[in-house]
Amino acid sequence: MPLTTLSELKLQLGIPDNENDDDFFLQQALDAAEIEVISQMNREVAEATFTEYASGRGGESLNLRQGPLVSVTTVDFVTYGGGGSESLTTIDKGNFVLHGKRDEGWKLRGRLVGHNAWTWDRGARNYKVVYVAGWTAIPKDIKQAIFNLAAWIIQKRKDPAAVQREVGDGTVQFRFSGDKLFQVRSTIGPYLDIGF
Repeated sequence: MPLTTLSELKLQLGIPDNENDDDFFLQQALDAAEIEVISQMNREVAEATFTEYASGRGGESLNLRQGPLVSVTTVDFVTYGGGGSESLTTIDKGNFVLHGKRDEGWKLRGRLVGHNAWTWDRGARNYKVVYVAGWTAIPKDIKQAIFNLAAWIIQKRKDPAAVQREVGDGTVQFRFSGDKLFQVRSTIGPYLDIGF
């Protein structure tokens, strides 16, 4: 799901929506900006259902890659048999609580926290978690980071230092300056989990 629209970008740039001459390039800039912002966040942004194999650390928290959390469908303890087959044992939802819920204003990745002294067994990819995370309405500051980066791309479209290469189908890849990425990271800072 796109996080922004071409019409929103045009509004930000003061370009009339019915002016279509540069739509192809504007869409390329918008797509590149979205990809880069998602890459900087190192997670998805739009609400979706995720299936993740998480690693228990022998403590009370099981960290997930996505967030904020909306709900958890199932959590299974995974054991592996011969030939790589997996055996699943369902974990009762009463054994944990969700930490990092969207309806509580959370912006980072979610985690499952053991309830009543429950701990997550240590192991690599030993829990299969199916859950819903992300936003249905993309936060304004994430959108603003995308628009700012897209505007920078549009401004630098003829700069050989910014354009990495032109591909045969007319698409262009961009090389972002460290200063520009610092600005993006500053805008989306509240959504970044450092050291995850």
